[in-house]
Amino acid sequence: MFFRSFEHFFFTVFLFLINFKSTSIEAENFKRRKTLY
Repeated sequence: MFFRSFEHFFFTVFLFLINFKSTSIEAENFKRRKTLY
């Protein structure tokens, strides 16, 4: 039971990190576009 909950927690953190990274990348692209035009 503990191992399963730990695995679920790890997976959630992993997804959160991926989301955070993608959003930060999008923000960078938006900044670049803003300066470009």
